[in-house]
Amino acid sequence: MTRPVTSNPISSGFVWRMALFFAALFLIYGVHVSYLPLWLHWRGLSPAEIGTITALPIFLRVVLTPMIAAHADATREHRRLIVGLSVLALGLGCSMLLGSGYGFLLITAVPYSIAVASMMPLTETIAVSGVRAAGYDYGRMRLWGSLAFLVATIAAGRATDLYGPSVAIFVLLAATLVTVGAALLLPEPMSSSVATGAAPGLEGEAGLTLELAGHPLFGVFLFAVGAILSSHAAFYTFGALHLAGLGISGQAFGILWAVSIVAEMVLLAFSGAILVRVTPLQLIMLAGAGGCVRWGGMSVDPPFGLMLVLQALHGLTYGATHLGAIHFMARAVPGRGAGTAQGLYSAIGAGLFTGVATLACGHLYPQLLGQTFLVMAGVCAAGLLAAIWLAKVWDGEPLIETAAVSPIVPVTPA
Repeated sequence: MTRPVTSNPISSGFVWRMALFFAALFLIYGVHVSYLPLWLHWRGLSPAEIGTITALPIFLRVVLTPMIAAHADATREHRRLIVGLSVLALGLGCSMLLGSGYGFLLITAVPYSIAVASMMPLTETIAVSGVRAAGYDYGRMRLWGSLAFLVATIAAGRATDLYGPSVAIFVLLAATLVTVGAALLLPEPMSSSVATGAAPGLEGEAGLTLELAGHPLFGVFLFAVGAILSSHAAFYTFGALHLAGLGISGQAFGILWAVSIVAEMVLLAFSGAILVRVTPLQLIMLAGAGGCVRWGGMSVDPPFGLMLVLQALHGLTYGATHLGAIHFMARAVPGRGAGTAQGLYSAIGAGLFTGVATLACGHLYPQLLGQTFLVMAGVCAAGLLAAIWLAKVWDGEPLIETAAVSPIVPVTPA
């Protein structure tokens, strides 16, 4: 038996509840991405073991995250699943304190990462429901996540400087506890983002996932966004190491990170006005072009001042890609399968491509050093070409058969 979908939660604080949860979830990401590996090293794991614990969730998510999202679509339990995943993550995080061996941490840290990552597509589905039903500005909700990521990264770095790597797990657990509380305040999806007819049922989940994953145009979309997002792999993995070799301090590297996050936040803050003038696929094209410039410029080891300018292009390479992807899916998969689309995007477009690129960069960087960024520029060019082709071919109609849904309410620029 499925729960009814909230039909009109406009008066229930939909926007601030979504913003609060985005902020809470990105507190976890800000600590998890940079500081869990540091804590694992402190617990005595080797670089190879840390690499396995970091990379394995990316590949497992390719199967698990779409399954979770499809289950949410079938049962319309997006909010309840998020609450359950947040509680599960808290339990798994606490359990990491109970052992120190590689095998024990493998079976606790990997499920923790999957639980945390699987909350994002479900959250995006609820947020987009508000975009469709009431014209809420997605960017204004999501930018609080970017701000929280920046705050968490700085705070966790300061904590580890003062108290050592052992404190990282406690900062991570605190962020996870905050996320549990924020999950309990999440609204239900607004009705027009989910098909108003009968849910497909649990038996239809696999078919729904396969139908969407096998659609040629959705496959091109995943390739376009996956290529552009995966181009960040070289900077994420070897940026600090490479720039240190050029004489750039850790503090200066932190400034570069701050510039990139601020640029992303600016784009999200003005996303409503931008989307009145630019289509989602045009945003993805701009992201691909920006990536060619950003990574092409980084490949020549430019002076620090120019690096600051190139880092500001993160607002395009990540921000515009993600924003374009969210709004493309809202239009291309507006009803049945909305959560499944988010799950596939998270697991494949933002996950698998980046995992493969990270592994590739591990082999390329020792040979190419800074020229690895030039390879990333080529990857962005491939994503740009795919987005151009998709814009020419897609007729603007839903990619899979859906129940009747309301058209997207136009966003009024602030």
